[in-house]
Formats: sequence, C-alpha cells, structure tokens
Amino acid sequence: MKTIIKRALALVLAVSTLLALVLLVSCGTKGAIEDFLTSDNYTFKAGKLTVKVDGATVYVNNDGNVKYLYYSKSEQRYFYCEVSKDGIINKESIDSEEYLIYHGQLVSTVANTSTLLTGFLQIADMLEDVDGVYTVDNYTVKAVDGVITCTVGESKATVSNVGSTKITIPNNVTKAEAR
Repeated sequence: MKTIIKRALALVLAVSTLLALVLLVSCGTKGAIEDFLTSDNYTFKAGKLTVKVDGATVYVNNDGNVKYLYYSKSEQRYFYCEVSKDGIINKESIDSEEYLIYHGQLVSTVANTSTLLTGFLQIADMLEDVDGVYTVDNYTVKAVDGVITCTVGESKATVSNVGSTKITIPNNVTKAEAR
C-alpha cells in the first residue's frame, strides 16, 4: 500500500512539475514580448537588416549601408547620418520634427513586427502552446533565452538584447561635418 501511495505521489509531483514548466514557458514568451513592446532599447534583425535602438539613438545596417540617428548632448542637436559601404559619410543636422520622421522611417520594419506581436498578445490565451511556440496559420512566435523569434512564411525576424542594447557612435561619424 505504501508503494502505491509513493508512486501516486511521485506521479502527481511529476505532472504538476510538467504543468508548471509549460506555464512558465508560455508566460516567458508573453513576458518577453511585453518587455520588448514597452522598451526603448533592443536589437532587431531580419535578413540583412539590423536595427538597434538605445533610447533616442538608432543604428541601422541594411546590407552594409549604415545609418545613425542620434542626439549630441555636447552640440545640443539631433543628427541623421548615412555611411555608405565605401565609407562616405553624409551627415545632416536636423530638428526635432525631422528626428521623428527619420525615426519612424528607420524603425518601420520593427513597427510592423511590433504590431504582429501586439496582436499575438491579444489572442495568445486562445492559441495552443507547443513547447513555448505559438503558431497561427503561417505565423510562428517563440521566445527562448530572451530572444523573440517571429516567423511569417519564409521570413524570420528576431528581437534580442531588450533593455541591454548599447550603441556607440564611431568617432568618424561624430566628427564628420554636418550640412
């Protein structure tokens, strides 16, 4: 009789542990997405595109063409800068209105993914979670070790380093003459 009770208790413990792990994984995916959606600090990658955001500073690398959007405290001005694959720097001083326009353009791909993830959060409770992966038609969302992966058909985007992305503007960019 003691053996039966011990086995039953072990089975109940094993099932409850599995249930707790499943709940943690699903909360982990949702929690990681919520952290990203409320953060102004992250790294986004999709194909040859990398977008890093560190507060008001934005870095974009699209197949070797690099762009920076930043505020210089020492000059008390906003700058938009393009660095070509050849190393040619085109830098311009911009006002706050232009900053908002450039910011919207530079993070537009991220905004599309954010919209997808916002929709995902709204229906996540109705979706089946298979090992921390949620799938709807050809959309898949998962978060592993703080990296969110969104797959739409053959396209894949990742969001990582939420809250810890750091952007350093190179000296050749900060010292370049603005037009």
